Amino acid sequence: MAALALALLAVALWPLAVRLPQIVRGESSAYHGQSIAPFRSAQALDIRPRALIFVAGPAFAYGAAFLENELDPTRAPRVYVRDLPELREAAMQVYARPEIWQLVQDLRPLAPVDLARGNPYTDRWEMVRARWRRIR
Repeated sequence: MAALALALLAVALWPLAVRLPQIVRGESSAYHGQSIAPFRSAQALDIRPRALIFVAGPAFAYGAAFLENELDPTRAPRVYVRDLPELREAAMQVYARPEIWQLVQDLRPLAPVDLARGNPYTDRWEMVRARWRRIR
């Protein structure tokens, strides 16, 4: 009976001891390039609350920045916009702020595309670096 209890305990603990750390590492990656890590690093730069921030990098990585915006960005103190060079001047006029910054996100895929699993695109990314540059 004790051997059976030990065997059941080992079977129950195996996923927690082996698989759980792997899952946590995988889930801590930037899913579809979304990561709030760069926004945490902005606190160390002493960016003022009233700032316009252009977010550059892969198009899909802008989603996390978009969610940082308020419902009405024209009235929000800090505004995040996708950095499209041809629309930069227009964004600076619409969202006039005393400080303007650019955030460039460099991402690297964690795994190659796996068509065997039916996944036609890479969905796990690692934030290589987030570069901040003050424009004004």
